Amino acid sequence: MVKVKKIAALLLTAAILAGLCACSGKEAASAGEEGSSAETEQNETVGTITEDKDTQGQEMNTGSGSKDNNAASQESGPMSIKVFCINEDATQMKEETVEIEALSPENVLNALIEKEVVPADTSILSLKESEKDGEKVMDVDFNQVFGDYMNGKGTADEYLIMGGICNTFLGAYGCDKIHIMVEGEVLTTGHKEYTGYQNFYE
Repeated sequence: MVKVKKIAALLLTAAILAGLCACSGKEAASAGEEGSSAETEQNETVGTITEDKDTQGQEMNTGSGSKDNNAASQESGPMSIKVFCINEDATQMKEETVEIEALSPENVLNALIEKEVVPADTSILSLKESEKDGEKVMDVDFNQVFGDYMNGKGTADEYLIMGGICNTFLGAYGCDKIHIMVEGEVLTTGHKEYTGYQNFYE
């Protein structure tokens, strides 16, 4: 009888231990699942942040590109220049701001023609920009019509016309000095030979 009681006690103890082990296993598995789920959520969150940063970088790059394109189109488009023309009583130069389609020798010359600084059939044969002694200079070659026009002017008119041309081209192109020629030769009038570079007329 005593042996039977001992066996029953042992079986009961074994059953209790087995139950405890099963519970511990379930808790461990549950804890493992929770840890795995938390790690997965954290990784997903980090991935989302990284993706957002990448998207932001793409938007910034796109904006920069558009800005550069706009700047380039503005530089090649219409612009304002100052035309130095002659006042009503032909005693001095005056400034007038005009719009041109783009910076070119023809457009600058046309602005001077419209303000009656030079005759309508004046044309530019060439315009060259270069650097000399650390200064930005330009050489402008006119046709013979301009040379004949200058030869028919008095000293005061010649000064105002030459000043209007020099100042207008120097301002438009941002140069320091300008050399005016006619048909590739030195411009010679009844008053002066324009052999070298000229500065801005005051």
